[in-house]
Amino acid sequence: MPIPEALAAAHGQGVLTLDSPSFRSLLAAAGVEAPATRDARVLGPLTAQGSWRLADAVLIVEPLRLKLDDTSLEGRLQASLAEPQGAEFELHGDSLDLTRYLEPEDAQGKPLVLDAEALQTLPVRGELSFERAQLAQLRMKGVRLTLELEDGRLRTRRP
Repeated sequence: MPIPEALAAAHGQGVLTLDSPSFRSLLAAAGVEAPATRDARVLGPLTAQGSWRLADAVLIVEPLRLKLDDTSLEGRLQASLAEPQGAEFELHGDSLDLTRYLEPEDAQGKPLVLDAEALQTLPVRGELSFERAQLAQLRMKGVRLTLELEDGRLRTRRP
């Protein structure tokens, strides 16, 4: 979707601050139904801080600090608002217990559904890494994922 010419020429900078008591509620307010999870407390408190700058239709947030539930992430985000639109990110986290985010064993909930049309047109690439991660009894260190979302398909690559 093309951006207005005035936005393409806009320049600015500032501070980003977000403090939400519930990411689940924030998703609902945006019209996105969060999936059922094994731990009903996840998708709870979300905070974000960073410095942003906009120039030549490119938005950069760096440094970016996020905290969701018990996981802290630091890194950067860059998004092109002009054609071709797209986003890139690099986030490093301390620890993540993936088991808490799995659907319940007796799941009857709906999967997370996002606007497929919007996802198909917005390529996103990035690296997500964690010092420690856990999935059930499997404990991992130095987990690193390279993610690519393009043409509506999510791919992971070896870094």
